[in-house]
Amino acid sequence: SEPIAMQRRGVSRLAVALPLSIKVTEAAHTGLASQKVYQAQTGNISPGGVRFDSDLPLRADDVVELKIDLPSGIIGVTGVVVSADKVLRDGTEVNSLGVEFFTLPEDIRDMLMEFILENTPVLGSEG
Repeated sequence: SEPIAMQRRGVSRLAVALPLSIKVTEAAHTGLASQKVYQAQTGNISPGGVRFDSDLPLRADDVVELKIDLPSGIIGVTGVVVSADKVLRDGTEVNSLGVEFFTLPEDIRDMLMEFILENTPVLGSEG
């Protein structure tokens, strides 16, 4: 399916599924192994954060290290969970997690912005 651009809080969000690795660094949930790497896919991404579904029982204020597999390379970011909502996807309950990135190095931010801009449909264009 085609990526879809969304506007939210004045920032372009791109609905796209990208491979995502998650490592929990600080969690209120004591059962999560801090050295284990979990896998997921992005639901949408912006220069400020990412949303993805996971069976991880993360909660707001948990801190995660993410590796996002962009076509131009893998970027590593750290962020804080700002929303954790239980949702039904294909009849299965999962956690829809919103992670806000901490300050990104300029090169990583540029790489992410370039990917978003290259994949954002141009409104009003004839296809």
